[in-house]
Amino acid sequence: MPKINKYDYEELVSNQNKETCALNNLLLQVDWQDVDFNNSSFTGELFVKNNSFTDSQVELINTTINVIPEWRRLINCQQHNVHDYCLANHTLSVINKIKKSQEYKLLNNYNKLIILYTALLHDIAKREKEVDPEHPTNGADKACSVLYRLNFDENFINTVYLLIRHHQIFGFMAIGKLELDYKTLAVTFKAPINLDLLELLSIADIKSVKHDEAYFTKDIGVKINSIKSQIKQYLI
Repeated sequence: MPKINKYDYEELVSNQNKETCALNNLLLQVDWQDVDFNNSSFTGELFVKNNSFTDSQVELINTTINVIPEWRRLINCQQHNVHDYCLANHTLSVINKIKKSQEYKLLNNYNKLIILYTALLHDIAKREKEVDPEHPTNGADKACSVLYRLNFDENFINTVYLLIRHHQIFGFMAIGKLELDYKTLAVTFKAPINLDLLELLSIADIKSVKHDEAYFTKDIGVKINSIKSQIKQYLI
């Protein structure tokens, strides 16, 4: 992981309005570790009322809805029957699992925001109650539109786009559902940090399918890490 470089982060936020900066800060600061997502639900109102959430967690959700109105549709939006959570709880669970990881803690704030916005928006275009193989591409497009509106820089937007568009491939490769050429993937991802971020997202996403993380196994984690390492060999 790269060393902390405050300049990238400071330059990023210097071009944004106070509402976006507030969302940035909340994403970085709010802790989700004590939330029981199995017993959390939403009223569907603009301002979330949920007794299982702390005030700071509710503030983050409300700020997200105010800054990114597109996110509101995820509340109580049910996924196909393999999934235990609505899209909103699934998304928050992914963020929680990312923030709990040691790899996340080693990132600088710029890359922390990249992975947090990626997680926040990775299912932004997913259709309700059906398997939706097009949602990574559609979600990447919508995320670009959102982040452009919020005045993120080109590198930030392009990286989030890349991660969302490909957020399922490590998991599919790990279970043998998809075969892709490592050298081609190295050209696609360009930098080792992008592969590190994709691994973080992939594992958190798989763990958040079921409330007991049943879809994730140690073997899948080992395979995802091996796939990442083999791709990285072409970036050295």
